Amino acid sequence: MARKPPLSRKDIKLWQKVAKTVEPLEGRSAELKALIETIDTQSLMDPGNQPDATHPVQRRASDAELNALKEAGIRGKATSKSKTTLPLAGIDRKEKKRIVRGQMAIDARLDLHGMTQREAHTALFGFLKSAHQQNRKHVLVITGKGSRGERETYAIGQEKGVLRRVVPKWLSEPDVRSIIVGFEEAHPSLGGAGALHIRLRRRNKIR
Repeated sequence: MARKPPLSRKDIKLWQKVAKTVEPLEGRSAELKALIETIDTQSLMDPGNQPDATHPVQRRASDAELNALKEAGIRGKATSKSKTTLPLAGIDRKEKKRIVRGQMAIDARLDLHGMTQREAHTALFGFLKSAHQQNRKHVLVITGKGSRGERETYAIGQEKGVLRRVVPKWLSEPDVRSIIVGFEEAHPSLGGAGALHIRLRRRNKIR
């Protein structure tokens, strides 16, 4: 069986770069570290050639070594950090009617008037996370002028136009989609085009 060709310097650099971007499964750190060091230093050396002091000759990792890497629980950081993007839906029509008729309350609301985009972004995420932790169900976010009077008010002062355009984009980000069912323009009695009605997911639905 023919010997596998030695690794080029480009291949070696690529291996070293990839090795730095992987992480072990829980409890396999020591095993993985030792294995990578072995492949990176000694196991890649071609036993059939004398290494040059400046440019050592190296070979490809064997199938057994590659399988051992898999057994050690190698996962790319990008893959391990990826999240499932949950779909968004509108507000349930029956619940929306009950809210408009006063039969169901808006649990909390946030007024973004007067904030910069950075301030509004921070306030929005904090508000939604807090509401989700408290198992709130329906919340209102004011991006323009909105009526007051809901059960709980999170007023933080005024900016319109820009926030009205960017807030829906923020609500579509993966981190937010994991805690909200959906959102839509609020009923006129709740602020209309200047507000967004958001339906939060129940905590026991997220694991």
